Amino acid sequence: GWGWHWQEELLAGLSVRWAGQYAQAVLYVDLPPGAYAMSFSAQAFARARMVRVAVNDMLIGSVTVEAERFDVFTLAVPAEVIGDGRHITLTLAYDNTDTPAETGAGDDPRPLAIMVDWVQWRLSQ
Repeated sequence: GWGWHWQEELLAGLSVRWAGQYAQAVLYVDLPPGAYAMSFSAQAFARARMVRVAVNDMLIGSVTVEAERFDVFTLAVPAEVIGDGRHITLTLAYDNTDTPAETGAGDDPRPLAIMVDWVQWRLSQ
């Protein structure tokens, strides 16, 4: 992907990546052609964030990611957006960032928006 901070291990045993260095973070995948349900688990840093989700530059939805907990978000991805399934881009674009240093949560200067635990693609029936 692109636009992610390095992977981190949390105390709860989760392996996550923070997004926020740029206005969006991108994942690249190859999938068999078809319609999908794309899910991801995310939590915002410091305050809720509006996240626009696009696949191959087509907006498939917007979600509000809360700061208090990880939530799972599932969006439908039509087959025509997947096309031949090669070189698919998943873009998560967020409305703003904060740094731990700005919010009094430490001295980390990195801009943070959301942390993502996992992303899953399931073929729709």
